[in-house]
Amino acid sequence: MSREDIIWAVWDERGVYAWKAETHGRGLESLVIQGPPLPPHDVLEFRIEFAAQSGRPYDAIVCEGVIVEKIERH
Repeated sequence: MSREDIIWAVWDERGVYAWKAETHGRGLESLVIQGPPLPPHDVLEFRIEFAAQSGRPYDAIVCEGVIVEKIERH
């Protein structure tokens, strides 16, 4: 299983449910989740990054450079 696959699995299984828009989504703190019981035994940090695509701003939830969610800004 690749590192990106692990990140996606952790996000799908736990991160999407633990993400709180009022704290994590506002960039006040990162969401830190203990990785799966497979090597490497570490933590994954999901954070918000501000980005734009074709001139349209969006917020990206990112872990180690992997975008797991895009949220359009209005």
